[in-house]
Amino acid sequence: MHQHHDAADRPPLSSCTDEELALRAQAGSAAAFALLVDRFETRLFSFILRRVRNHADAEDLTQEAFTRAWGSIRRYKPAWRFSTWLYTIGSRTAVNHLRRAQVRKRASEADMRQATPAPAPGDGAEGAELRGEVWRVAQEALTDAQFTALWLRYVEDLPMRDIGRVLGKSTVGVRALLFRARTALIERLDPPAGETLAPDGRDIVTEWTAAPIERRRAALAASMEGA
Repeated sequence: MHQHHDAADRPPLSSCTDEELALRAQAGSAAAFALLVDRFETRLFSFILRRVRNHADAEDLTQEAFTRAWGSIRRYKPAWRFSTWLYTIGSRTAVNHLRRAQVRKRASEADMRQATPAPAPGDGAEGAELRGEVWRVAQEALTDAQFTALWLRYVEDLPMRDIGRVLGKSTVGVRALLFRARTALIERLDPPAGETLAPDGRDIVTEWTAAPIERRRAALAASMEGA
């Protein structure tokens, strides 16, 4: 009777935090996990898409990541954000896919080069939302770890500690990774003339994602004056 009373007193799923939903899913609630999928599906898909650069693959990998998350939900610990735990799974799923793709690429280099898709021209809505220009350059200029760190920091707004959890690095290692990533991105977007990056870098990147090249240069100059 007491158990029934506790269950009745539980808040509705829609008002639960991500972590509360994950704990309910641990207790066997498929509805709680389905709501987590609703909350994170678009974000996780965007994250994976920017790594694998193919819509069909990203859709499959997003589904695979959620399947793995559901299968291992009992291992989730609420000391971590659910988003951190999920992005760790998503990151590993994408990395495994890219490794398999690399093996296939070595086996048939010429065919794979012809089959590699260019950025989709019909991706206007998503490109506008994610500020596509910067992220396209980031894909070309950065290592996989640098790109992942940059995405999780500036798109998902994860703290350094959580990014370290996803990448298996210390907080200091993440800071170094982000600094190198921002530096490389600046050099590709607007080749510097002896300039260096402000230690934070957040305002610069945010400004670039929304501004044409002239405003980017102005933002960089302004940030350097205050550095």
